Amino acid sequence: MPGMLVCVRGVAILGRPTTNVPEATPSMQSSRKPGSRQRPARARAQALVEFGLVIMVLVLLLSGVFDFGMLINTRLGVSSLSGVLARAAASGATQEQLKTLAEQDRLAGVTTAGFGQYFQSATWPTPPEKVDAAVAMTVTYQDSSGTPLPIQNPAQAWAVKIEVVANGAEVITPLVRPIFGCSGGEQHCLARGISATTIMRMEPAGVVPTPTPGP
Repeated sequence: MPGMLVCVRGVAILGRPTTNVPEATPSMQSSRKPGSRQRPARARAQALVEFGLVIMVLVLLLSGVFDFGMLINTRLGVSSLSGVLARAAASGATQEQLKTLAEQDRLAGVTTAGFGQYFQSATWPTPPEKVDAAVAMTVTYQDSSGTPLPIQNPAQAWAVKIEVVANGAEVITPLVRPIFGCSGGEQHCLARGISATTIMRMEPAGVVPTPTPGP
């Protein structure tokens, strides 16, 4: 009858015949299942690769922050030590007194590996980087025009120049070592040449500052 809905296979609404729609067979269902699971597996693999790349960059940045922070701290320590030694030298401290003062205020991050000793002082014209010590100092006495005087008697000088160099500042993390020219097989990687210079006018003979240990 027109307008009657006939629920018979192969017959549609209003009695119009339609083509038979095949049912999903088990083989067709199994062929669709791997595809549905393949996309999440591919996404997980892609996320794992991206995480590996990101974590490598993050570790490199953290390593750089740690090592360069230590080197900056060493640079500040060298600058402070140069000022302390210059004040003592301007007051008439001897080489041994300056060495005692430096030994009691050791710089953080400086290793003695590969050096004869931790600290050693020299007089002009010996450059501090030529001294076999992790931290080296050169004392230069000057006249009023700034000309170096080849003497070791402070009474004849107008000013004293103290140059301190940390040759034993160590770089720890392996990812940062190649930046300083160190290969992976080296036990110690050193950032040499961290220096500071202080010039101070000679003071009348008085009391030399008492060496105080660092924190």
